[in-house]
Amino acid sequence: MVFRRMPGRFFVNPGINIANLKNEIDRVYDEVFSNQDEAESVGNLVPPVNIEENADAFKITAELPGIPKEDVKITFQDGTLSISGEKQLPPDKKKRDYHRFEIEYGSFSRSFRIPAQVKVDGIEARFDNGLLIVHLPKVEEEKPQEIKINIK
Repeated sequence: MVFRRMPGRFFVNPGINIANLKNEIDRVYDEVFSNQDEAESVGNLVPPVNIEENADAFKITAELPGIPKEDVKITFQDGTLSISGEKQLPPDKKKRDYHRFEIEYGSFSRSFRIPAQVKVDGIEARFDNGLLIVHLPKVEEEKPQEIKINIK
């Protein structure tokens, strides 16, 4: 672990490289300032996402380069969308002599609280060129209905 928490302080391990330090600072920043409804990410890999909303639906786009769609799991339960999966380490990695190894591998899990009712049977997902796109249609709101009452 790069940082050790002490009351009101963070201590940095001096033996880490700058790329890992940046990733750890980003993680700590996200932990402190992130949306409280978002479940904590699990694993080494934290794919970036965009969450859009319009009058009819939510659209979540996640960058998942190098991850086959068969290795991605999407669930929706109790108003929370969860995306998880794993980016496999190439089997011949140990046979190579790398000068630099920056591509992250491992498992990930991200969850997002959706702030409106979702039409569960209308949820769709597609995988396109390394992007996972999840479409969550909103439940149509019931419009007040006027009923004419005859006077006797």
